[in-house]
Amino acid sequence: MDHNEIVKLSELVGQPVGRLRSESLRSGRLEHRPNYTIIPKTLHNHADRKVLGSLMNSPEASTETDLDFMQTTAGLASIIDINDRWHQQEEHLRTLSEHLEFERIAVEISGSFVKVAPGEVDQAIHAAQCRIVEALDLDQSGLFHVEGEADLLLTHHWQRPGEQPPPLPVSAREQFPWTVAKILDGELACFSSVKEIPNAVERESMECYRVKSQVAVPFWIGGRVMGAVAFASTCLEQQWSDEILDRLRHIAQIFAVALARQDAQVMLRASEDRFRTLADNAPTMIWICDRDRSCTWLNRQWLEFVGRPLEEQLGDGWMESVHPDDLKSCIEVYTTACNACKPFSMEYRRRRHDGVWRWVLDKGSPNDTGAGTFEGYIGSCVDITEQRQAKLQLEGEFTDAHRAGHKKQSANRYLRREVRESLGLTSVVGRSPAIRKVVELIKQVAATDATALLLGETGTGKELFATLIHEMSIRRARTMVRVNCAAIPATLIESELFGREKGAYTGALTRQIGRFELADHSTIFLDEIGDLPHEVQVKLLRVLEERQIERLGSTNGIRVDVRIIAATHRNLEQRISDDTFRADLFYRLNVFPIQVPPLRERTEDIPLLVWQFVEEFSKSFGKQIETISSENMAALQLYSWPGNIRELRNVVERSMIVSTGAHLTISLPAPSIAAQRHSIALEDVEKEHILKVLEGTGWRIRGESGAARQLGLKPTTLETRMAKLGLCRPKHA
Repeated sequence: MDHNEIVKLSELVGQPVGRLRSESLRSGRLEHRPNYTIIPKTLHNHADRKVLGSLMNSPEASTETDLDFMQTTAGLASIIDINDRWHQQEEHLRTLSEHLEFERIAVEISGSFVKVAPGEVDQAIHAAQCRIVEALDLDQSGLFHVEGEADLLLTHHWQRPGEQPPPLPVSAREQFPWTVAKILDGELACFSSVKEIPNAVERESMECYRVKSQVAVPFWIGGRVMGAVAFASTCLEQQWSDEILDRLRHIAQIFAVALARQDAQVMLRASEDRFRTLADNAPTMIWICDRDRSCTWLNRQWLEFVGRPLEEQLGDGWMESVHPDDLKSCIEVYTTACNACKPFSMEYRRRRHDGVWRWVLDKGSPNDTGAGTFEGYIGSCVDITEQRQAKLQLEGEFTDAHRAGHKKQSANRYLRREVRESLGLTSVVGRSPAIRKVVELIKQVAATDATALLLGETGTGKELFATLIHEMSIRRARTMVRVNCAAIPATLIESELFGREKGAYTGALTRQIGRFELADHSTIFLDEIGDLPHEVQVKLLRVLEERQIERLGSTNGIRVDVRIIAATHRNLEQRISDDTFRADLFYRLNVFPIQVPPLRERTEDIPLLVWQFVEEFSKSFGKQIETISSENMAALQLYSWPGNIRELRNVVERSMIVSTGAHLTISLPAPSIAAQRHSIALEDVEKEHILKVLEGTGWRIRGESGAARQLGLKPTTLETRMAKLGLCRPKHA
């Protein structure tokens, strides 16, 4: 029967079921007929009675025949059109196949980045762009990096053969402003047609580059948007489904991981180069060994000391210059420490290049990966021949036990004596050049009645120096009056300073004498002068000019003879620029400015200050402290002390409270929450440290007290690094 034949219902009655199929399929089903003529009771599985075929009038449409036999010899048959279901299954299988193929490509690309060398990352990115573009049947791909604060820079590009590539690098801000804005906000920049772009400039740029459809996917490194990967079609308009966008997001993050790894490797290599440079210029011998106890690197100082080339000293070659009598004990200490992965310290004799045996102190610290994996040691070796000779000379005068105890007690007694006698002053503790300079300035100004302005960070002891100025002046017979301008409410500070008459305002039931009247013929200390309200600054200026005050609610002037000492941790010149502090008042106060140094600039004073606080708290707590280890004191000197002397005093007090013996161990403060949130990237840490030093020196770079000297850098090197890190001198500094 012809496939196009139209069958009437009357012609089908009495005909076999096969009559419903096309002629080409009938003969192929004859062999299955016996399966449908067996005893009906045995036919319980309908799946065995389903036959696939095509409709007679539509051979391309698939059908499913289902026979259901009854108790008679006849049966029932149903014909179901499953053409749509087959198409859905085929589409599902095709989609699944594409998804699996893309996942395979993504896994291969990710794996290729793991093995690639740092110098081959660019080639790997180009190869990955090629594979992704071809897999998605697109035409080109570009990778952009964030440049500055509001731009993207094209660094990698791939396009199909025959198309003209764009020049690299390409700035995107001017040509593609809409895309740049979306990417910097962490959003997809996607369009299927150029007409969908809301920005006319970008539409024109896309037409110029013949782009019909494009999607740009941002990627993050360290929680920040660091760039984007763009995929475009230049031949046909492309509809971007959610599935394709998810795939492209995945690819973008693979690129991000590869770029982050490359940056980390570059930074690590640069860090290693800096370490080697610093190590070669260090005044001590430095060495590195691996986990197999084999020496892998030695610095220039070591090689110059032994007078041998590096190749002869690597491995076990370093042992050749060790004195034969010391070699056995040296190896035992080294082996025991390596087996336990612990630090070690040993003294032995090493032959110098001129053949002279020199005593050296060799210290090694375990070198691990940060994950607890032991990778060997890094250590230093110092010539201690002179120190050892001095030690032997002392041993001839004292017994070992008595000498060890006496030396420790003498050191502590010396520090205590320095606390009492430092600079001949009982109230100021310190012997550093910075504190000596401050004390010298105090001596100069104390003998006069000039107004003094103490400047410095919070906790540096400005009030102590103000007290010292008063005690060394001719006004010391009367008590100095202290006023904290930041602690008194703005509504009350005027009456506190200048007094008030009865009934001056509601609630003023009595007359009150102000602090200036109390300080007549004495000294008034105005702490935190930078927080003084603007309207009170005017009256204070009059006091400085006319030496006369007026009580609140009175017009009668009262003459006062007061010496003024002011202090602040604020930058008054900046507050003048912000119009919160009067310039004329500043010039009246700034007669004799004294800059009080922060504790980080006078670290040699820390042991003296510690012992002063120990003696103070020993009396109040009833505890006797005899010793503090030199290692503990050195750790205190390495800490930056953002809270200055006040913070140091609190730390000592806290340690004294928990102390139970004659030996005191002072724990360093835990990092603040703000410090924990800071970036730990090497560039960010370097920038923050340089900025802190610059602020501490008032942005002075050159000179003895300049930032370059404190950082151990040349001024030109520091200026170059500041430019690289984007550090600029503020206008008010």
